[in-house]
Amino acid sequence: MGDMMLKIIKVVERHGGLKARMRLATKTGVSSRKARQVPDDHETIKRMVKSAQEILNKNIEDLLR
Repeated sequence: MGDMMLKIIKVVERHGGLKARMRLATKTGVSSRKARQVPDDHETIKRMVKSAQEILNKNIEDLLR
């Protein structure tokens, strides 16, 4: 359901590994399981992108297209 949330999680894991993915889940409260069950929400996506960028220390906007 949460296609964009899953995409963000995959980008974080691909570029930062499992540890980065776990940090993202901890910071945002969105696990990959939860992302599959709930629809995308603008505020949640915004929070996830910001957290992902902080974790990876780079802009991920291009990676999400």
